[in-house]
Amino acid sequence: MRYLIGLLALAVAACGSAGPTSTPAASGSLPEGRYFVQFVGYVAAASGGPVHLQIAFVDAFAEAPSETPEVMEIELETDRGPFPGYVDAITPNPPDGGYQLTSVLFHVDSLPVGTYHVTTLSFHDGTARHAGVSIGAWTIEVLDKASFHGLSERESSIQAPLFAQLETKVRNETDGPLTITGLQMALPNVQVKVSMFAPDSQATPDASGFQQTEDRQVTEVAVGPGEDQALRFRFDPPDVAPFIVLQPILQFRDANGVEGLMQVPLNVYSAPFPSTADMEAYLRSLPPSAITK
Repeated sequence: MRYLIGLLALAVAACGSAGPTSTPAASGSLPEGRYFVQFVGYVAAASGGPVHLQIAFVDAFAEAPSETPEVMEIELETDRGPFPGYVDAITPNPPDGGYQLTSVLFHVDSLPVGTYHVTTLSFHDGTARHAGVSIGAWTIEVLDKASFHGLSERESSIQAPLFAQLETKVRNETDGPLTITGLQMALPNVQVKVSMFAPDSQATPDASGFQQTEDRQVTEVAVGPGEDQALRFRFDPPDVAPFIVLQPILQFRDANGVEGLMQVPLNVYSAPFPSTADMEAYLRSLPPSAITK
């Protein structure tokens, strides 16, 4: 499975442009520390495989670090117990005005089937271990891998920075027809209506013979054997939270009514702050449990 990882746009939208400028943490700005972004997250996965997650934090410092921030020995603290996490990638942005944004992609192996609620994790930063660190509100849903068959993902589009829609293209890998019935997702503490759209196959060519592709809202989409199908899902209301991680499940059934699932790649939605002052205001609003020293 190919994962699409969006790097958070926490940095000021136009660095160096007009507006408030950042100052070093030791010169009257934020206290030095590591500030963890609070995500709203829904991640669905097949049993027996890895569950991929992405977190992010901002380091505030007096002197820019010379090395990549360390994040080791992650342990995801769920309502069903702790589970070890394994770091796949640490991606720091260049230090800027006393701050540095870093995103961390990690995975948890082979969670049993079930639903997990997560608000905190623990990790080692190379100097000390930190437990109970707040990372927002997440729902992880692990489903029986036997249901994941028949459809494959051809390409997906991250709609970052705005949480407004998701686009994907899938292929029917079976020798019979499949009917796509919708997108399964449940962001914690947030109500989102999901509408499905597909290209209108009845669109009429213009005088030159060019056929303008338009989407139409649908409740189901039939996909023949070996065929590809483009889909767009619209979220209403959009931008229900400033930072969202989403890995939903595409639902479908075969000609016999047997239901199946397909995992959509991981998507990260995050709108850039218009100024450093806005970013600082957000970081100051974080709960104490989201900040490590």
